Amino acid sequence: MRCITRLALVGSALVAALLIHAFMNVSLSDGERHKALERQVHRMGDESTPKHSEDNRVKTVANVETQAEGVKLTNVSHPLNIFKEEGHPKIPRHQRNTDDGLEHKTGNNDKIPHRLNTDDKLVREATKNDDNPPALADQSASGENIADELHVLYQELRSDPATVSKEVMLAQKFTFIRIAMCGSQSLINPMATVAKKNVPSLTLTMVPESITKRRGEGYAFNEKLIFEYLYRYPIPYLSIGGHRFINFRRYGDFQPISLTVFADPVERFTKLFYLIRKVYMRQKRWGMKAKSNIQLRPEARNTTLARCAMLLDKNRLDSRLSQIIQRKYCGFELSSLARVMCGEDKRCSQHDATNYTLQEALKNLEDFLVVGFADDMETTVRVMERLLPFYLTGYQQEFLDQIEKETKRIHSLEVTNMLRRVLETDYVLYDAAKDRFEKLKQELKIG
Repeated sequence: MRCITRLALVGSALVAALLIHAFMNVSLSDGERHKALERQVHRMGDESTPKHSEDNRVKTVANVETQAEGVKLTNVSHPLNIFKEEGHPKIPRHQRNTDDGLEHKTGNNDKIPHRLNTDDKLVREATKNDDNPPALADQSASGENIADELHVLYQELRSDPATVSKEVMLAQKFTFIRIAMCGSQSLINPMATVAKKNVPSLTLTMVPESITKRRGEGYAFNEKLIFEYLYRYPIPYLSIGGHRFINFRRYGDFQPISLTVFADPVERFTKLFYLIRKVYMRQKRWGMKAKSNIQLRPEARNTTLARCAMLLDKNRLDSRLSQIIQRKYCGFELSSLARVMCGEDKRCSQHDATNYTLQEALKNLEDFLVVGFADDMETTVRVMERLLPFYLTGYQQEFLDQIEKETKRIHSLEVTNMLRRVLETDYVLYDAAKDRFEKLKQELKIG
C-alpha cells in the first residue's frame, strides 16, 4: 500500500513538472515573438526616419559665396530663398499604370513619361549607415541605349530645341555641378530664378554638404547617397551640388542633363590661395571666433605663392605628397577639375595626365550638355539659354542684372609655368572642354 502511495506522489510530481515546463515554453515563445516584432518595428522606424540632423539641413545656394573642399568661407544672405531646405524631400512620387507604361502626373495634369523605379532593395539600403559599396544595376542590355538616348536628346537640342516636345522636357532632370573657384555662383541664382518662373512645377534642390563632404579621396558610397537623395524628388527637378560626377546609369536610372563651369586651373588655384589669406586676416583683425573659421598653420601664413608653386612643382609626380604640401604650406587642398569630372572611384585620385582619372574625365565630358567657362560667362549663359529655352528663356538678362565683374591678379611667368606643370592633368581636360565649347558655339552660331 505504501509503495502504491509513493508511486502516486511521484507520478503527480512528474505531471506537475511537465505542465510547468510546457507553460514556460509557451510563455517564452510568446515573449520572443513580441521581441522579434519590436525589433522589426524598430528597424522600420529607423528606415523611415530622416538621417539628416537639424545642423545638416540643406543650405540655400544663395547662402554660399565660395567654397572649396575642407574650407568654409564668408556666407552672404540673398533674398532668393527658393531652394528646398529639408534634410530629405517629402514630396511623394505620383505614379499610375497606363497602356503606355508608367506615367508621372504634374500639377497641371500633364501626362509625361516617368522613369522606371530602381530595385526597392536599393532604396531600403540607402538609409543604412554601413559603408557597403553601391548595388550596381545590370547594364549589359540597357546601359548603351540609355547613353545613346541622352546623346540623341543633346543633338536634338543643339540642332533645334523647338523640335523637342514639352512632354519630353518636363520628363527631364537637371544637375549643375558646382566646382569650387569657377564662378558658378554667378550663374546659379539667375538660373534658378528664370527656370522656376518659366516652369513653376520645377523642383529646386541642393545636395547637402552632410553628404558631399563626408568622403576623403574617392568615396564610392558617397555616389550612392547622392543618387538616393536625388531620387526622392519628383521630375522635373534642378539640383545644385558641390560633388563629383555621378553615374546614374550605375543604378539603372537615366543620366540627367548636366551643366557645369570650368575656370583656368592656374587662376582657380591662385584665386583660392589669396582668398583664404584675405579671409583669415579679416577674421584675425576682427577677432572673429567660430568653428567655421579658416585655420592657417604658421608654415602656410609665411608661404608665398611662388614658394607654394615651387614645392608642388618639385613633388608633382607624388600625388600624396602634393596633397600634404597643399594643406601644410599652401593652406588648402583644392580638388582638381579632372577628379571632379572623373567621379567617386578611388582611381580618380591621381595626377598623372595619362592615367585613369583623365581618361574617365574626358569620357564623362560627353554626358554634359554644356561645360562653360568662367572667363567667358556671358557666352556660357547665351549657349545655355539657346539650348534650353523651355527652362531658361530670359536667363541672359537675369544674369546681366546680377553679375559682378572681378579683376584678375597678375602673376610672374615663372610662377605661372610652375603651376601649369603641377596642374597638367587639369589643362588637358580644360583644353578638351574648351575645344568642345568652341565647336558648340560655332554650331549654334554664337560669336
